[in-house]
Amino acid sequence: GDLHIQSTRNKGSTFSFDLKLDLENNWARMGDLQLTTSNRTNKDFFRLNGQTLSGKWILVIEDNKINQLVVSEFINISGAISRFAENVDEAIPRMYEQCFDAIILDAQKSFEDGIQAVQSIRKLPQAERTPIIMMGMDITPQERSVYLSHGVCDFLNKPLNPTELTLTLSHWMDVIYPDVARHDAEMKQTVSEEVLLKATQDV
Repeated sequence: GDLHIQSTRNKGSTFSFDLKLDLENNWARMGDLQLTTSNRTNKDFFRLNGQTLSGKWILVIEDNKINQLVVSEFINISGAISRFAENVDEAIPRMYEQCFDAIILDAQKSFEDGIQAVQSIRKLPQAERTPIIMMGMDITPQERSVYLSHGVCDFLNKPLNPTELTLTLSHWMDVIYPDVARHDAEMKQTVSEEVLLKATQDV
């Protein structure tokens, strides 16, 4: 990429950069998303699915500019259209402007802030039934349970995986996808259930 510096004496300096991402062959590590990929799953999924979510509108509530860029690229690959808001206060007017098919909410700095954000969204008539997907790192099972009780539908883990993102959105918007993606999702669910069962037995 290219780094740009513009400096004015007695006023200060402005730094900017251009970054090119090759999402097909060179998955990046950026911001707190720390992007990773499982080669077969991602390549097969996007080869067979193409524009899986074509025409769908996704509202992403995320205040990190680099994370916004990465999530936008992943959503664009799926065929969906993304709009961004840095916080819930900024997101609410957008929800009055148009109807979204799903909302991705980045986990807030505190658990209490996250609950408050979800409650604020669910109070809006146009968002009563819109899937809310929480995106975060190290969200505990106890926190997930509380989030679910307040209206969160599902979770996306960081580091973010593009296939997981598309599969999760597809599930909550009843989008049909090929067997390879369904198989991967079922296998992941089976592994998650086995891990949860083992954790329960160990307590």
